[in-house]
Amino acid sequence: MARALTEISGSTGRQVGIMVDRKGAVRHVIIGDHHSILIPDISSFRRGQGRLKGLRCIHTFLDGRDGLNTEDLSDLALLRLDAMVTVEVRENLPGRTFFVHLLPPNPENRQWEVQSFRHPSEIDLSFGVFVQDLETEIQRYQKGLQLIGAEERAILVHAGPENRYEADRALQELAELARSSNVQVLDRIYQRVNRYNPAHLLGRGKLRHILMKGLYLGATMVIFDQDLSAVQVNNIARMVDLKVIDRTQLILGIFARRAMSREGKIQVELA
Repeated sequence: MARALTEISGSTGRQVGIMVDRKGAVRHVIIGDHHSILIPDISSFRRGQGRLKGLRCIHTFLDGRDGLNTEDLSDLALLRLDAMVTVEVRENLPGRTFFVHLLPPNPENRQWEVQSFRHPSEIDLSFGVFVQDLETEIQRYQKGLQLIGAEERAILVHAGPENRYEADRALQELAELARSSNVQVLDRIYQRVNRYNPAHLLGRGKLRHILMKGLYLGATMVIFDQDLSAVQVNNIARMVDLKVIDRTQLILGIFARRAMSREGKIQVELA
C-alpha cells in the first residue's frame, strides 16, 4: 500500500492519503496538493465514550519536508484519529516514515507520541491490539472519575477579555445552569481573548485542548458562556467532535423542560 501511494504521489507531485478503518478497509482516498492534504468530513464515524474515531490516516510527503507538521498533529487530536502515518516519497518509493498516536492521560501531560522509521516495513505493530489497549487506558482513567448518571457530561468554556475573577463568576453561574439541566460539569476552561475567531470563536490550539479534555474526561458536550452563531456552533462541533451549545441554548433548554403545557413548549420554541 505504501509503495502504491508513493508512486502516485511522486508521479503527480501531490500528497496522497487514505483513511483506513480497523478492519483494514480504505474508507476515503485523498488527493492533496504539493504541500498538504485536506481530510474530508468524517463526522459519521462517531465513537463511544472514551473511544477514538476508528480511522487512521496514512499520507505521503514530498521534497524531504518535515515528516509531521502542525496540521497533522491537529488533525490527529481534533478528529480523534487512531493514528497518523506519514511516508516520505523518495524517487517514487517509500522512505522515512512517521507514526504518531494520542496518549492516555499522563503526568507529563503529553498529548501524543511520535515514532520514526527509515521505511514503513520497519513498523512492527499489531494495530488492532495497540488501539484497543490505548482505549482501555483512557477508559480506565475515566472509571477513576466520579461520573454520575447525568444525561450529559460537559466542559464549560468562557472566552473573553474579562479578568480571571469575572470569568470564574460567569463560569460558576453557567455551572449552576448546567446542573439545573441535569448536566454534570466535568471541567471549566477560561481563555482570555480580545478578539474572537469569526469561524471557531477560539484558535485551533485551544480547541484541540478542549477536545483532549473531552476525550479523557468522557465529556459528551461543550457549553460556551458566549453566544455562538449557527456557523460557529457547526464549525466547533465538527472540529471537537462533541455536542456544542451556548448559554442561551442551555437556558432555553431549561425553560423547555419546565414548560408543562403545550402552549408553553410552543412559546419556548418560538423564543
